[in-house]
Amino acid sequence: IILGAYGSGAAPIFDAADIQSTWTSEVISGSFTAYHSASNSYASDPLQVFQLDGSAVTRLTKTTDKTLLIPATWFYDSTNTRIYVRTTADDAPANHVMEVSARDAGVQAAPINYVTINGLAATRSQINGFVVNGTGGIFENNTSTYNYEYGFEGNASLSSLFQNNTASYNGSTGFDFMGGSTNNYLVTENTSTYNCQLYLDGGVGNSNQGTCAGFRVGGTTGSGTFSYNISSYNQQSNPDSGMGFHVDTNSTSGSYITLQYNIANGNQYDGIEIEQAKNLTVMYNISYNNTGNSTKAAGIEVYRCRGPNLISNNTLYGNSVGINSSGDGTGLDQTNNTFQNNLSFNNSYRSLKATYGGENDGTYGSGNVYTNNGFGPEASDFIQWGASTFESTYAAFDAAYGSSTHSVAGDPKFINAAGGDFALQAGSPAIDAGTNLGSTYQWGLDPRTSFPWGALNQNTQGRGWEIGAFVFVQQIPPNPPTSLSPTVH
Repeated sequence: IILGAYGSGAAPIFDAADIQSTWTSEVISGSFTAYHSASNSYASDPLQVFQLDGSAVTRLTKTTDKTLLIPATWFYDSTNTRIYVRTTADDAPANHVMEVSARDAGVQAAPINYVTINGLAATRSQINGFVVNGTGGIFENNTSTYNYEYGFEGNASLSSLFQNNTASYNGSTGFDFMGGSTNNYLVTENTSTYNCQLYLDGGVGNSNQGTCAGFRVGGTTGSGTFSYNISSYNQQSNPDSGMGFHVDTNSTSGSYITLQYNIANGNQYDGIEIEQAKNLTVMYNISYNNTGNSTKAAGIEVYRCRGPNLISNNTLYGNSVGINSSGDGTGLDQTNNTFQNNLSFNNSYRSLKATYGGENDGTYGSGNVYTNNGFGPEASDFIQWGASTFESTYAAFDAAYGSSTHSVAGDPKFINAAGGDFALQAGSPAIDAGTNLGSTYQWGLDPRTSFPWGALNQNTQGRGWEIGAFVFVQQIPPNPPTSLSPTVH
């Protein structure tokens, strides 16, 4: 079964909101004029109100009392079961198209088996844009925007392909795969941007908005791959949320999840956060400029994880923290996580932050490995090793670690970090400085290609593996001539 769009026109839009066209003016507290719908027009809180002016869409901000209304806000009057609005221009709402969320979902496809949904758009729902559960589904080329919670929700037993979809301006997570046994899925070449728009909706909304990301996945069992996705500018007023990718499974689960070849940038909190996870592989990702929390937002955070987990060959640039490895200080819950071949550079607060077990204190954590990583030039307190221990040299870091970390110092010499090009220039100390992790993990990013990048075998270039996500293409000089014939003029 295929549900989709055909031809070259605009995608069909499943709009989960209704137009509100009748308004009555009311002077509030003798100081300003607002407009309300008829009494008994909304038996329950509709959750969202929008102002549409041509292609411009404005989600009005909810207030908790009509006396608090300012331009671009709205209020639900539960006593008279009606809504109040003040438009962005503080004029009559009849001058605009006003839409009020009315239905739970734009597209509800659950449970479904072996169904393809292609080229549709869902918007302005009271909960989720697309709800998709089942087995063997294909979801591609769809767009989900301005929904109260998730752009796409897929959980339970899901064995599906999500490809080339876009989620933006949703109240909570763009793509949510939390709960159940989410098995054998591939999430690839999707874009999740400007989500996490609502933080508890001003303190009164759904708690799903409290912890949100561009992409979230979690479950007690299951396996899947996230590759070649972009998660950017997912931000909210909560400084500890708004992540690029968030994997929250179970420390005793059988989940096997791979995150590779993804981009996370400009998010409020971590670019990539791994929480309570086991059997994860996080490789060849680019996570940069995630700085909404000045002391916590990390390129990659591994939090209260009882491994094994492998975090390798990632490039982390311009975040508040490069790598954050930490338990929660309540038990032995940060164990057996391996950090190798990662490149962490120009992060404002710490290049590496290992606390509450991340530093292998034996009480909250042990067995965590930090070798063959590059943390940039030595600098004051650039490595945190424990709650109150800070290292300013690699020698001090090795001493604290208990053996050589084989860390690589210096500027990695990116091609153009400011422009988002993190391939290595000739002479970079990251070239040939990594450790060989075996054929399973040998395919790094090819700098001769653009996103979604091609892959290049680390073992075909140079004497060793690179640190970071990109393989350096060796320039092999031509063989010298074997014979020369002089020419006399």
